[in-house]
Amino acid sequence: MSNLNFLHSGGNKVTLSAPASNPTSNVNFKLPQSDGSAGQVLQTDGNGNLSWVTPGTATTNGITMADQWRISSFHAVPTQDSVISANWERVDGTAQGAYIPNGGMTQSSGVFSFPLTGIYLVSFQGYFEENTSTSKAHVEMRASTNGGSSYSSIAYSPCSISNLDSYTYNNVSMETTIDVTNVSNVKVYWQTYSNTATVLDGASYQNRTYATFIRLGDT
Repeated sequence: MSNLNFLHSGGNKVTLSAPASNPTSNVNFKLPQSDGSAGQVLQTDGNGNLSWVTPGTATTNGITMADQWRISSFHAVPTQDSVISANWERVDGTAQGAYIPNGGMTQSSGVFSFPLTGIYLVSFQGYFEENTSTSKAHVEMRASTNGGSSYSSIAYSPCSISNLDSYTYNNVSMETTIDVTNVSNVKVYWQTYSNTATVLDGASYQNRTYATFIRLGDT
């Protein structure tokens, strides 16, 4: 076993040792370029890259990230599959907030990526608004484990909308747990469809159509 020794001027030493058992492959840890802040800890991205992060304060329940995003304006729902790809924003209204070490969730054209590996609870609420009627509108959550090369439907919620007045409304909701084993590979987005063209409503001052991401603990 190889050891790296640090000798103190008083004569005692501190030793870093290789694992007791032979690793299955070569391991290369890349240290951060600078020191972290007081209280921070080293974290790996699963590929050997180490960075300083602030540990979660709620250590007893394991929740180390909570983030919420909404659409800030209408998303048109045509009579074909349509990704909710635009107008996403992190919630920022009165008393709203998030706990987002490592920057929290990120999204590109509606495809969301996770900041840390772990088990996440992911939920979605959609607010349909219609000025005619439709027998079926739906939203589905789709996920990838290969960096976006392919996606599968993992949650689904339909509704119908009756023409009761000038405008009528309905909503859908869904949630699931997602095992993020690699932050580069696991991604999610939401896809819509309606038998009659309609819209999902959004606003920049309140949650109407929105998604919530809570990291429950380690994978």
